[in-house]
Amino acid sequence: MSNSVINGYIVKQGAHAFYKMHVAKLASGLDLVIPLHILKGEKDGPTLMLTALSHGDATTGFEVIRQVMEQVDLKELSGTIVAVPLQNPLAFEWDWRNTPQDCYNMNRTYPGTSRGWVTEKMAAVISPLCDYADALIDWHGGGYGDAINYVLSKLGPAEVGTDILADKIQHMACTYGLEFMYGGKPCQESHSLQIVQSHGLHIEPNPAWGHCPGDSTF
Repeated sequence: MSNSVINGYIVKQGAHAFYKMHVAKLASGLDLVIPLHILKGEKDGPTLMLTALSHGDATTGFEVIRQVMEQVDLKELSGTIVAVPLQNPLAFEWDWRNTPQDCYNMNRTYPGTSRGWVTEKMAAVISPLCDYADALIDWHGGGYGDAINYVLSKLGPAEVGTDILADKIQHMACTYGLEFMYGGKPCQESHSLQIVQSHGLHIEPNPAWGHCPGDSTF
């Protein structure tokens, strides 16, 4: 069996590896880390990246990723899953959309910088993982309450049906299976723009105007 290396993190074939990615030391003296899961199947195949909680109040994706990791059969998995279920631990801790320490919207700070504010530092730790991904699913949402089941299909700069990448993203969005789909250009400095620029596929499931924790249909 061969090992894979994802941005310096090693995972064996047919195994589930867990790492804590160091970001910074906080004023309290505590280390700020971001959890990383890498699941490598017994069979070769593409790499899918799963991310959630860039906004601290959008918790649905965290539960979805937890269930995926719990249910996936590594003997049947073809390829690799790179999962970052908690991109912004600081905002999640406070149940706030933006990071309390600097008020930054994490999904507008990508690819980030190691010399920036703490939100930019977190983005800079996650960004290199995108270079290894063939596709990305990035979960978003609002506060607590009712939900509208829709998925954002970020088609990239071309946004034409003849564009191969756009067609693949469109197919991926349809395959996800939510009731509504919305297309548009990725926001500047967002996670979606970064993955599109690196020629990867990207969709954002968005239970907007609230979400229903525990509902695995998201």
